[in-house]
Amino acid sequence: MIKYRAKTKMNTQKVKRAAGRAEIKTYQQAGRMIYRIARNSIRRKKNRNAHSKPGTPPFTHTGALKRSIRFAATDKDVVVGATLSEIGMVANLHEFGGTPKKKKRTTKFRNNWKLQIGGHGPIEIGPPRWVKRSGHRRELSRVYFAKLTTASMVAKSKAIAADAEAMLIAERLEDDELIAAVYGDNPKYPPRPFMGPALIKAQPYLPVNWRSSIKQ
Repeated sequence: MIKYRAKTKMNTQKVKRAAGRAEIKTYQQAGRMIYRIARNSIRRKKNRNAHSKPGTPPFTHTGALKRSIRFAATDKDVVVGATLSEIGMVANLHEFGGTPKKKKRTTKFRNNWKLQIGGHGPIEIGPPRWVKRSGHRRELSRVYFAKLTTASMVAKSKAIAADAEAMLIAERLEDDELIAAVYGDNPKYPPRPFMGPALIKAQPYLPVNWRSSIKQ
């Protein structure tokens, strides 16, 4: 007969540290997967009058909706979604549907207009046309700018400055329906979810990331 003794020692701090590293890594992997699926589900359409069917992911006309999606992970959880500072409430309206509330826009917008002779500013709000913004990036805009060379041009620019700023903010939020909301039509958004379906699509793969995650 063979007799033996065994002695074990539990290093709880070491296990906790390993679990913490594993958790944040796993949450990062999960966030990255959902982030990529959500971004890839949003197709870009240059035609601003093109809208996806209700119940399907929305289109993006400038790429702003795609760019607004972010994820951040800790050792406790992960958050994935569109950031309010970049896209406003548009993403929420697409995801769940609803009617945008009429309120003063809080989107940050800083213009460098000089509304005086020799300066420049908005001169007309008309049909959409291609303009250059942020270097060589071309986007559709309804606001036309010009160098102000006469007193009448300065007066006209000052008269439409507030409306031009509201329109540029609405264009930054990249949705014609929201532009209509700025001017009082108050449209009803049908749900066009993109984050919920991304989570559902990623769900079968998430448990795999947890397997053998805690190592020495």
